[in-house]
This record gives sequence, structure tokens and C-alpha cells, in this order.
Amino acid sequence: MFVKPLMAAAAALYCSAALSAANPPISEAEIHQYRETLSAAGKALEAGNAAAAFPQVLAMAQKGFAEAQYIVATLYHDGEGTPVDSAQARHWYQAAAQNSNPAVAQLAKEALAQLP
Repeated sequence: MFVKPLMAAAAALYCSAALSAANPPISEAEIHQYRETLSAAGKALEAGNAAAAFPQVLAMAQKGFAEAQYIVATLYHDGEGTPVDSAQARHWYQAAAQNSNPAVAQLAKEALAQLP
């Protein structure tokens, strides 16, 4: 199941000195929304409802949050909550690998190396 990658990404989030997003600065409200969304998505995944978690995490990935980009890539790769889509998995792993959170970037680079 997907919970281990989610927990790895969440750990990277809380261990990093600053919450990473794409280049534009983000507000405290956006950070709060992100944390709430990640928490809700994690609960949905733990309950076996990846279909409910996917759109929540995708919305945060589209806002540039590295952790969400990595999680969305994993969901696409594993076909959890969405059909398997290797091209989308690669796209989101690449986005996470290029983001400013080094822990998540490393996880994404490792995942990219394992894609066919």
C-alpha cells in the first residue's frame, strides 16, 4: 500500500527547516491548507480510499508542493486512486526532483531511476 511513501514525504515536510514550494513564496494560509489537505489525504489512504485522496493531493502538487508532487507521482505509478500512468508518474517525479526540498528531491530521483 501507499502509506510508507506518504509517511516518508510527510517526514521530509516536518523535518525541513522551511516548507518547500515552487519558486513563488507561499502564505501561512497556503501552508495551513497544505497540511490539512495532506492530513485528510493520509487518512483517506489509510482507510483504503485512494480515489478520495488523489484529487486532494493533486491540487497541492499543482501548487508546487514537493511532497505532494512526489505522492501524486507514486499514486500514478502504482495506480492508486487513478489509473496507472507512467508518463504522469515521470512528470511528477521530475517536478519533485527539481523542487527545493532536498529530502523529497532525493526520493523522487531514486524513483525516477527505477522507472522503465
